[in-house]
Amino acid sequence: MYAVIESGGKQYRVSEGDLINLERFKGEVGEQVRFDRVLLIADGKSSHLGNPFVPGGVVSGTIAEQGKQDKVVVFKFKRRKGYRRKKGHRQLVTTIQVEKITLSKSTKSQADPKQTAEESPMAGKEVRLGPTSEIPTQEKKVATKKKVAAKKKVAAKKADLK
Repeated sequence: MYAVIESGGKQYRVSEGDLINLERFKGEVGEQVRFDRVLLIADGKSSHLGNPFVPGGVVSGTIAEQGKQDKVVVFKFKRRKGYRRKKGHRQLVTTIQVEKITLSKSTKSQADPKQTAEESPMAGKEVRLGPTSEIPTQEKKVATKKKVAAKKKVAAKKADLK
């Protein structure tokens, strides 16, 4: 079984027993954390897809470590100008040990093919397939203003003085 969770503006695919590095979480090592922003829960047979989140879907785990990632060096350089800037950054991260993925029984599986034609959102609607030129549309008449080109004045030729 696996789940897709959202944390810190990013999405992570997790399974039970995984260690994942997330953006910094407040909390001490060994503290319990709960993710209720679950986008998908799936096993080999069925999947539960959220809209945007799965109702009743929860991923729980514990904080395994608080730390920093490796340093990322940012170097700016412009040739022949004497311009050089060097900066480093280490992102704060929290390592989470995923323990349990749970789903309340009230949610409906996406793998259930029991949806009939009456229940479908397109029931009773006419669907046209083909090129869009065959679809009748109301044409709007737009008033156009004709532009009249101004006549150029011809300069009088100077008489040759020879």
